[in-house]
Amino acid sequence: MHKQASGVQTSGSRPPLTGIMAFLDRFSFLVLGVVLVGAFASSTSAPLGGLFVVDGLGEAPWKISVAAIVKVVVTLLTNRYYGHAIDRGVPVRRLLLISISCFTVGMMIIGTFQVYWVYAGIASVLIGVGSGALSVVYSFGRLFAEQTGRDVKKFNSYLRMQTSLGWMVGPAYRCRFTAHLALRPSISPLRH
Repeated sequence: MHKQASGVQTSGSRPPLTGIMAFLDRFSFLVLGVVLVGAFASSTSAPLGGLFVVDGLGEAPWKISVAAIVKVVVTLLTNRYYGHAIDRGVPVRRLLLISISCFTVGMMIIGTFQVYWVYAGIASVLIGVGSGALSVVYSFGRLFAEQTGRDVKKFNSYLRMQTSLGWMVGPAYRCRFTAHLALRPSISPLRH
């Protein structure tokens, strides 16, 4: 095995990559970009969930906990199911697409229906399934690194850096963006 200038190890025993894996091998930043966008999307929605329930929907503060518990329980069950599915050989990209789709539909439901029980009962379940993408993306990253001959530990650290960056920048961006639109002055301590 020898190392090329691009940092990808090649081996005569490794089968050639085809299709999407060959494309991603050439443009591995796209894998990292998916993680960054996912972390950013999750982190921009999380800080304002309580404010949405209390101020946006006019519900009692205790109802924040109901929606949060639904999301956490569904996320844990999703992660458990995904782990078993990956062990059975289900393609990781299918699980990732399911999570991304559920998160997107859940956010669309929140934007469309301003009813608490729709938020807690339907959107929170979909967002909980969508949150399963984080664990799946690390499995995908490990498989991707192995199949393309990358250093698994190094590539995993890049994935974790993208997650951290998304969660550091996302909440601040969301509060600043919301304050800029003057939707609620109480959302952000940042003033113009």
